Amino acid sequence: MPLPDVAVPSGRARLRVMDIILKTNTPLKWAEVKVLVVGSLVLQQKRKLPECPEAKFTVFRNLPPSQLVLQINYPYFGVSKTINVKGMDLLSSHKRDIGEKRAWQQSFGKLELVVEFEYKDGLNEVGRPLSQPSMAGDNITTACEAQSTKDTWLPITDHILGTCPQFRILVIGKPGAGISALINEVFGTTYVIGSHDHERPSIDCEIQPEGNPYLLLHYAPYIEPDSDNAIQIIQNFIKHRSQLPDVKERLHAIWVFVEIPITCVPLMEPGLEKFLDRMKKEGLIPNFIVIFTKFDRLVDMERYSMIQAGQAKPTFDVTWGYAKSRFISEHIFPFEGRMGKAISHLFVSVYDQYRATLCELIELTLKIVVQHILEAAIVLGISQKISASVKIRICVKLGVENYWREQEIVHNEIVKVWNFDDGQNVRSHPFFLFYLLIESPTVSVFP
Repeated sequence: MPLPDVAVPSGRARLRVMDIILKTNTPLKWAEVKVLVVGSLVLQQKRKLPECPEAKFTVFRNLPPSQLVLQINYPYFGVSKTINVKGMDLLSSHKRDIGEKRAWQQSFGKLELVVEFEYKDGLNEVGRPLSQPSMAGDNITTACEAQSTKDTWLPITDHILGTCPQFRILVIGKPGAGISALINEVFGTTYVIGSHDHERPSIDCEIQPEGNPYLLLHYAPYIEPDSDNAIQIIQNFIKHRSQLPDVKERLHAIWVFVEIPITCVPLMEPGLEKFLDRMKKEGLIPNFIVIFTKFDRLVDMERYSMIQAGQAKPTFDVTWGYAKSRFISEHIFPFEGRMGKAISHLFVSVYDQYRATLCELIELTLKIVVQHILEAAIVLGISQKISASVKIRICVKLGVENYWREQEIVHNEIVKVWNFDDGQNVRSHPFFLFYLLIESPTVSVFP
């Protein structure tokens, strides 16, 4: 039976549902989690699962327990089975300890279900709603009470970074393709990958570039056309990482770098094309992105050709348009003809005029990653330093969708997400939060 202090929660009571974990002796091919409040769908996550005995779904929502139902769907001998867990069931064996993480656990045949959550009734020690800020001159609210209010929840960013502290990328490409320049520009690091043969690390080696603690890289160098062994090593590495149950150990993205040719040579080396074709056949390309680098050289060459043809000082937008059309017709269409459209791709340059291409890379990566690992998508937003738009949208998601508490605590979360160098501590000023609230887009945070 429910304990007396949680049987009838106050109207402001909230559960913060963190993670829903499925454990089974027989790996699940897919699973679906639905969060319902008063019968209305609040959140839905459905995904194919790696061949491992555990699957974790991240929720991160503050919800009223008396109106909450968690619905879990999974395959059972070819038939879809459903488990419904009410919010009050989660509280049935726990006390109402403010801010303490809880775990509800129950077995359903061969399936074991674990729900990790926190609980609070929305009131502080003197009965004031926690979402109501204390006012100057108010004799009721004490400094001690205000501190306990701020510390009620563990910050969501702390939980996310505890689960997935770094965004893990496998980088594939030969030296000179612009790998280091792009990584440093996007993530604010100072690192040179594969500059010398004797410095090339093993693919298993974890590389943490200096200047960004939220980024982790693996590097696979140039693939020779007849190097089946190298292809097999990379393939085994990708398969192994995709099957690991721990989110932080999986590959979150795979970036394949290809330098755009400016002479009459094939766009892609035979060895790399052979590798991509094999990955496609093995079904290992959902988080692949082929990045065609140094697009600026193609624009410069197009500008030179237009001047030679008699056009006087063509504008950047005009030369960009011509270069893009030429690149698509001469390279992208043939590439899609051979590989299909299943492999995501885009062209980039690290120079200031082409900054938008780097933002597009982050947007595309975010769109792919959020379909598989929500925590990694959040950490991508924290780690990247090129797109302010992505950071603002993640701040909105963490603040608006997950918090119903004091403005100061939301501000602290925003400062953590806003992973930029800030010697003057501008992010901590109240006007920084005001600016974000004014400028924040109303669209969904993730594609």
